[in-house]
Amino acid sequence: LLLVSFHKHCNFACMTTKSLLLTICYLGCHSWATAQNVDSLFAHVPESVCPILVQSNRLDLLDLYNSRMKAVTPNLYGGQTILAEKSENFLKLQQTESTDWCMKLYKAPQQAYILVCQTFRAPYAESVLSWYDTQWKATTPPAGFTLPAPTDFAESDSLKDVVNAWPAHYINASLTANSDSIHFTITPMNSSSALNELTRKDLNTITLKWDRQKYQFVNCPTQK
Repeated sequence: LLLVSFHKHCNFACMTTKSLLLTICYLGCHSWATAQNVDSLFAHVPESVCPILVQSNRLDLLDLYNSRMKAVTPNLYGGQTILAEKSENFLKLQQTESTDWCMKLYKAPQQAYILVCQTFRAPYAESVLSWYDTQWKATTPPAGFTLPAPTDFAESDSLKDVVNAWPAHYINASLTANSDSIHFTITPMNSSSALNELTRKDLNTITLKWDRQKYQFVNCPTQK
């Protein structure tokens, strides 16, 4: 009888432990699914989206930054990556000496969007933008978001003709912690640096402003 009773208690204990573990796992998964803060999202970003940092590196950066220490960690290229800036919905890395990586969280009632912007700064700044949901699955961007065409930066027809004659160009996207807007600038690829500078003075900056009431982007008037 004692042996039977012992086995019953052991089986009950095992079932209780399994139930507890399943509950913890469920709560953890539920918490991750509903979490939409930058720390949690950055900790779980796939290496295909932020390829030069493994998860332990990213967690080190968060710990250091949140402890108000210089947030620096080795990256897979053998260099150093710096967590330069972080807010409730924004995070920016100085990924390498010539590349920046940042993410911005845009919240809407039915879905939250993550915009990832990687900028290569040699010889001129050029950005690659990608949109994800909070599970880090590629998604369509919010309403109103469109990448500008080169001629969108020019007002006059004559300047548009100049832009169309460029052999190539670089479009840079700028994101900041204190603004939900996305600012685009363009730089021509041209052998004449003086001509580059002259042309850039006549081109506009394109701004997509996030409308927090309508949860969409609005193309604002361009500015020089």
